[in-house]
Order: sequence, then C-alpha cells, then structure tokens
Amino acid sequence: MINMVQPKARYMRRLDADRYLSVSIWAGRTHPEDEIIRVQIRKRNQQDWQTESDLSIYRTAGGVYTELKPREQSPSQAPSAAPR
Repeated sequence: MINMVQPKARYMRRLDADRYLSVSIWAGRTHPEDEIIRVQIRKRNQQDWQTESDLSIYRTAGGVYTELKPREQSPSQAPSAAPR
C-alpha cells in the first residue's frame, strides 16, 4: 500500500469558469514543525490542468518567512488531475 503525503491544510476557490486558486500548507521535510505554504492559480486547458502562477513560501517554527525558488516542471511531471 502506498503512503501518500497529505497537506496539513488546503483551501480551494474557483476564480472563474476555467481557473482555480489553491492554498496548501505542508509540513517541512527535514523539520516537520516548519511549514511550506503554496499558492497556485491553475487553469483548465482542454483535458489537462496548467499552472498559471505558483508561489511557495517556507515558514520556520520561529516565524521567519522565505520565498522558495519556483519549481521547474517538465510536461511529464506536471500534475494533470483536477483540483478537488
């Protein structure tokens, strides 16, 4: 059985007919008390989903915020599942 990592919290909102805003909070990998806050705007494009904008912020347990470098995704890595 595969153990899937889930976000600590998630919020999604439809912006218009084709676009969605999502905010998710993930536990830090090396320091679980830290958090990664990810904000995305995704658009429905034919049968796939395309990320229009993506922002990730790292928050330490001490309250220090740092913007993370954007992730580069090849077409094979891009998620194609619809937002829930």
